[in-house]
Amino acid sequence: ICKNLIGAASGYVALLSADGSTNEVLFLDSGGLPCLVDKSLPMPIRGLQGEIYQSGAAAHENDFMNSDWVKFMPDGHVVLDNVLFAPLLIKDKTVGILGIANKPGGFVEHDLRLASAFCDMMASTLYNERTFKSLELSEERFRSFVEQSSDGIVIIDNAGSIIEWNQGQEKITGIKKQGALGKPLWDIQFKLGLEERRTPEGYKTLKRMISEFLENKKPCWVNTQIDTEIQLADGNRAFIQTITFPINTHSDFMAASITRDVTLRKQIDELSAALNDINAVMNSTLDLDEIMKLAVDKAAISLKCESVAIFLQKDDKWVLKAHFGLPEDMRGEQYYDAEAPAMVIAARERKPVFVGDVKASAPVSGNGDLGGVNIRSFLAVPLLARKNLLGVITFNHHEAPSTFSGEQVDFASKLAVSISFAIENAVLFQKEQDGRAKIQSHANQLSVLHKIGLSLNKETDKRRLLKMVLRSAAELTLAGVGAMMLVNEGKTDLVSTYYAPWHDDRCEVIENASTLHQRVAQIIDQEKDVVRINRL
Repeated sequence: ICKNLIGAASGYVALLSADGSTNEVLFLDSGGLPCLVDKSLPMPIRGLQGEIYQSGAAAHENDFMNSDWVKFMPDGHVVLDNVLFAPLLIKDKTVGILGIANKPGGFVEHDLRLASAFCDMMASTLYNERTFKSLELSEERFRSFVEQSSDGIVIIDNAGSIIEWNQGQEKITGIKKQGALGKPLWDIQFKLGLEERRTPEGYKTLKRMISEFLENKKPCWVNTQIDTEIQLADGNRAFIQTITFPINTHSDFMAASITRDVTLRKQIDELSAALNDINAVMNSTLDLDEIMKLAVDKAAISLKCESVAIFLQKDDKWVLKAHFGLPEDMRGEQYYDAEAPAMVIAARERKPVFVGDVKASAPVSGNGDLGGVNIRSFLAVPLLARKNLLGVITFNHHEAPSTFSGEQVDFASKLAVSISFAIENAVLFQKEQDGRAKIQSHANQLSVLHKIGLSLNKETDKRRLLKMVLRSAAELTLAGVGAMMLVNEGKTDLVSTYYAPWHDDRCEVIENASTLHQRVAQIIDQEKDVVRINRL
């Protein structure tokens, strides 16, 4: 149209390439004249075109073949008597060019204004097209971001209806997109609320809060991170973190929220805090029974297990030393390796052993019966202190097959290490106490022996001497009853002396020793050493 109005014979429209170095021809009309230039060759920006790109103003040359610009023409180009170039400007930047040529009589100033007007229309159309494509691309990118985001993204309109519910939100809540779109946000949030909060008053409060937000555009909790516990359709609970923000457009108001499932992180924090609490309490005592009882009680609560048990290895058996959730009279029961294969594997491999379903893993887990309690799933973790195996701790589920998350196994492993060192410390402390008791006992014995020695040198009354020696011997051995047998002077028969601590006066010498005493004296005479008879 521009060529016809101005009266030119030929022309073209070109856009600036992405790198800004060449023209990319969109439309070319040679006016019926032959042009032998290879159309696949680039059209560099130079000559009069270059001037137009730099100045941003239309210009013409009415004697082109005799001008300095002709040297920039490629071989085989159509003959140009005259040319006119006008720029396509978008935001004062030349993004393309309009060229027309071979007007009989040459171009005038009016032609420049007319060509510039056409360029303005083309530039406006080009800008709108690029803007639309940019919006399409932006929307496509936004949709891709929303759908591929692992975080939950929800958008509501100014009436509170859900207009966006991405895959991340589906995964977090278990509610499908088609079940949420078009629904009021408060209906969905009420559905996700904890069962104890699903009351008529709770629903009204929720609806009022969201409605006030949409009305006021920005309540105090907008752009604030909020932690919430929700209840899923399968009955499980999850912890989510949500931040809500308004979206103001030129025509409407919307609101969006980004939700993240922090159940795992919260579980890790809770398990870490529980482990710290258990360690603090275990470090406050050296009583072995108290340590193990505390550990099983706290562990059962932290891992939500029906029962927890500690088995310590003794000789070739596993002794149940402490438990939670099992019959009380099971404490002290012993099991052979064949009765506890999973514990044997955990001990041998020095790592946790998990059995998700006892019924399906009988060779590993045994028959699942523990003192009449049916164990369905369990985790067995070895108790190791300085590479020494002390025993095994098991975490059990009774009713249905269950599992343990990686974080729970990590907690159980760290707890096992803490228990192992606490047990080792308690055992070492008990040995030290026993050692001190033995030393004190030896000291007491030496004191008594010293007392006897002094009496032997001072006491002249045989009856009192025998009584004192017998009493001291009974005290040293913690005996309930004592007897002393002596060979009668000048005779072969024995003399017996009795002593009973609860009856201090009963200490008498009997001339004729009993048959039992005589037999004991014969054994001692034969052995020439201390004789211990634990069963008469």
